[in-house]
Amino acid sequence: MEKENNLEEMLEKIVFDKDNLVMLKTAINKVNTGEISLKELRQQIIELRARLLDGLIKFLPFYLKQATTKKSLGEFSQNKTNTSQIQQELHERNELLEKVGSRINRVYETLKDKLERQNL
Repeated sequence: MEKENNLEEMLEKIVFDKDNLVMLKTAINKVNTGEISLKELRQQIIELRARLLDGLIKFLPFYLKQATTKKSLGEFSQNKTNTSQIQQELHERNELLEKVGSRINRVYETLKDKLERQNL
C-alpha cells in the first residue's frame, strides 16, 4: 500500500506541477487582459501538456526499473510467486491510473469551461 501511495504522490507531483499550473494561470490571465490571443493560449496549453508528458516519460522507466528490481529481489528471497498478490497489485495500479486519469479530466474540463465562458 505504501508503494502505491509513493507512486501516486510522484505522479501527482508531475501532473500537478506548481510551475506548470502557474504558467497556465498566467497565460489564462493574459488572455483576459488581451495580452495574448486564444491561439497563443492554445499553443501554450499544448506546450505545457507536452512538458507533462515528458515528465511522465522520464519517470515511468525509472519507476518500472525500480519496481522490477525490488520484485526480483523479493522473488529471489522467497522463491515463490503469489498469484493473488500480483493480481491485487495489478488491481491497485489500475485503480491508481483511473484516479490520475479522472483528475486530469477534471482539470481539462475546468480549463475547457473557462475557455468557453471567455469566448462567449
